Amino acid sequence: MKIKRYIASDMRSAMAQIKQELGADAMILSNNRMGNKVEVICAIDYDEAMLQQSWPGKNLTAERQLARQENGGFADALADVAARQKPVGNNNAVHGQSGRWAESQDAALLSMREELQAMKATLEQHLDNAQWNVVKRSYPHLAAVLSKLKFMGIHSRIAEDIVRCLPDDTRANDAFRTALGLVTNQLPTQAAELDAGGVIALVGATGVGKTTTIAKMATRFAMRHGSHNVALISTDEMRIGAYEQLNVYGQILGVPVYRAADQMELDLLLNKLRNKRLVLIDTQGFCRQGRALPEQLAMLRRLQQPVSTYLLISADMQQAIMEESIHIYRQLGLAGMILTKLDEAVEYGSALSVLIENGLPLMYVSDGQAIPDSLREVNAQQLVFRALKLAKERVALHKPEAGNNNNNSVMGGAIA
Repeated sequence: MKIKRYIASDMRSAMAQIKQELGADAMILSNNRMGNKVEVICAIDYDEAMLQQSWPGKNLTAERQLARQENGGFADALADVAARQKPVGNNNAVHGQSGRWAESQDAALLSMREELQAMKATLEQHLDNAQWNVVKRSYPHLAAVLSKLKFMGIHSRIAEDIVRCLPDDTRANDAFRTALGLVTNQLPTQAAELDAGGVIALVGATGVGKTTTIAKMATRFAMRHGSHNVALISTDEMRIGAYEQLNVYGQILGVPVYRAADQMELDLLLNKLRNKRLVLIDTQGFCRQGRALPEQLAMLRRLQQPVSTYLLISADMQQAIMEESIHIYRQLGLAGMILTKLDEAVEYGSALSVLIENGLPLMYVSDGQAIPDSLREVNAQQLVFRALKLAKERVALHKPEAGNNNNNSVMGGAIA
């Protein structure tokens, strides 16, 4: 058995030295704060029974997991192990000073926990190749689940949280199915209340399908309650043909269409249309360089009548645009979200991740141009299933030919 003493500026540095020199199988026997330094005693090539006798009170299984989990990025479990450690008594054989470990236990563990928490954010953000290999060796079925979720487009942080939430007794064959169920449960949805009527404004980036979605919503309501109970308003004065496009839909439905250039005109229109059960407002799409966005936001925020504002994001939209849209329009007190263009997206994982991370309820999804049939109420389970189906189709599309051993085979194995 080889016992070695390390002195470093902090626990992170000590663990790095131990990993580099002794590897992941090193056993941490003790750690101690020495002024502004940390002393760590480790063992390698040990006999477990002998070490247990000579080092009483040590939880060797927990310590072995500690070293390996640090390498694999599971800092939560590492912190838990550290919090549960007990004083080990007299370590004169190693330290040469009686009782020093017991006297410094609380301070050392506090320092260790603080450093582990500092490490946690970095470790959980990204697993480098060496760490990922450790995870694959130690937890192969969890590594497989993590790969599949990421291949679906689920953000790394959410995928890793899902894997950590899997019950300890989950069988390998059931792990991915259970993980999909957890994704489904985390997806915020809300039953649509279109039949209740009211004033509804659709907002979002240019090109997400606001005008088409308004036509779908107006058609659905008119079919149930009559076109005489519906009115449409366009506040988009920037996009060429915005009002004309909405007016075409209105003529087909037999629904009046109005335009409002500012808050005063919009307030007057809403007051005039009080007898309508449903009023839908089509707004100008935001553009990062656009100057009219603050005016649009102020107009909706200061209206005299209550307005339910729905944010539209498209499934094929870049993640940064999705997040920026939510950031911009959250100040309006969003009533819910609508996910559009499912039929144009190559994966849904990014959109689902943004919804989960922001906690805004999804009320409708839209997957085509058909009016009103392509506007559907949300079924979270079906949406996650469609995300999985898209991932499988992507695998099939890139499946390598027989004998062609390339990275696509790894990609296919991740989700098939």
